[in-house]
Amino acid sequence: MKRLLTALLCILLLASCSANNAKNPVTREFFAMDTVMTLTIYSVRGADRAQAADEVVALVEQLAEDILDKNATTADEEEMMRWATEAYNLTDGMFDVTLAPVIRAWGFGTGEYRVPAADELQALLASRNKDDIDYGGIAKGYASDLASSRVLGGQSGNSSIADFGGNVCAVGSRPDGKPWRVAVRDPLNTESTCGTLELTNCAAVTSGGYQRNFTQDGVTYHHIIDPRTGYPAQSGLASVTVVCETGALADGLSTGLFVLGKERALEIWRENRDKFDLVLIEENGALTVTDGLSFTSDRAFEVAS
Repeated sequence: MKRLLTALLCILLLASCSANNAKNPVTREFFAMDTVMTLTIYSVRGADRAQAADEVVALVEQLAEDILDKNATTADEEEMMRWATEAYNLTDGMFDVTLAPVIRAWGFGTGEYRVPAADELQALLASRNKDDIDYGGIAKGYASDLASSRVLGGQSGNSSIADFGGNVCAVGSRPDGKPWRVAVRDPLNTESTCGTLELTNCAAVTSGGYQRNFTQDGVTYHHIIDPRTGYPAQSGLASVTVVCETGALADGLSTGLFVLGKERALEIWRENRDKFDLVLIEENGALTVTDGLSFTSDRAFEVAS
């Protein structure tokens, strides 16, 4: 549910390097899961970079087709559900893949937007079940995990970065040995950024109400639904960026923590700081970063500890 134009903006600040691979990375840009995806490979030990890139594209496109056709393999379904369940448990149930009928009622995913009646939403919430699941909130993160584990990761010296519709997956470090640098988009002014993260062998995923929304009768409704009400979440947050080792978990957490709001999100982080870190941007522009991150910004921000 996180489209490329409204999620993380990757900025690859590569120093000049004499190695041919650093000067001439293999890149792929393709469309899958309703978004433009990009992949840049600098090195993959023991493998041809172009072949590895093609394998990643094929892997993601096949997963997207399987999910769309509700024909995902048992292994993929089990793994996505495992991460969805962990995100559900870590977010007090605010990331919930059984919200599929509610999301459809709003028109998110189809583009046929409307504001459902309150009684319709309550009926849909009451009838949710595990036979009607929407993996859209975790699929891109899972796809990045598949790519990094099966094709791009696992060996020292590998160097690549992918942006799967705003779900950033950094494998290894830059060719110059320094961390990848990824800018976090400003949700209040999406043409600019609010700071830069340094990443090595991890994923970074952002959720924000600015990413997908529509306006009816002068009111704007965004796509991040509160499972308690069936309406778009009103938590005081404009965006949540989660950084952790697993893209699928980061994907789910960013949505669920957005629904919960700043204070509860930080409480959960303090209880689980070994699993993830956060960049929180409030609707008033206030910026909070947890102390496990290497983050720079030209604006003032609070460091949570």
